[in-house]
Amino acid sequence: DFTTIIPDVNQVVRRIDTISSTTDGNGTIEIIRFTDNESTQTAGSFVRDTVKYVRVTNLNETTDVEVYLIPDIDNNIVYTVKPKRTIMLTSADSRIDDFSDYVDNTYVEASYLTNFTQLHSIRAKSLGDPCAIEYFIASS
Repeated sequence: DFTTIIPDVNQVVRRIDTISSTTDGNGTIEIIRFTDNESTQTAGSFVRDTVKYVRVTNLNETTDVEVYLIPDIDNNIVYTVKPKRTIMLTSADSRIDDFSDYVDNTYVEASYLTNFTQLHSIRAKSLGDPCAIEYFIASS
């Protein structure tokens, strides 16, 4: 076990949504949107450079969920989150036992794992039955 302290967190949002395999025109459902600043922020969105931590948990017992990190460029990062599993993204140092278990590091820049300034949104979809997912966001 290890502990990471993330300083200057002043706001947290926790939400549980049901994500189905029925998706929008992008093949996924947007769960989190990031904006450049407060003047462009809309309800439910977060200012990129204030986000310190994001956690997405698949609460389902049997069905996998795909979680897509969508940066401002055309490359997406896709995580398959197994039942009762969690992915955590932080602006602090990230620690992953085996990086290749989560992303193809010949294709993805590691900075996407530790830097929210490139992210446009986080999207998800169920790979079967509808799944409850929890997401938690901490920001300054």
